[in-house]
Amino acid sequence: MSSNDKINLPIVSDNETTDKESTSVFSNDSIEDCILIERTIRDVIYEVTGNDNIDADMLLVGKDISIHPAFFIYIFDILEKKLKLPVFSIFRDFSYEVMTIRNLVTAFTKLGSIVY
Repeated sequence: MSSNDKINLPIVSDNETTDKESTSVFSNDSIEDCILIERTIRDVIYEVTGNDNIDADMLLVGKDISIHPAFFIYIFDILEKKLKLPVFSIFRDFSYEVMTIRNLVTAFTKLGSIVY
């Protein structure tokens, strides 16, 4: 899979739940899950902010990227619907340092293995 390949995820409507009873998009293949999650994060950030040039280790809440903090509400809402995971729950277990693409992939993968 090249970095330009788009991954089509199922769209979850606003009235569908994202709790543990939902079917996760995760499979048993963790490498493919990580690729899927990273592509989804990048696509959603681009959809909300128009920014598509983000290093995987760049702090998303830092001044270097200039993503307005309010955008993260939309970003995480969309991610929760696309990944069918309670993504907001990562903030219970992680500090602000989770806010890099690489760390979000790791956190969502762990969350997916718990839910899956």
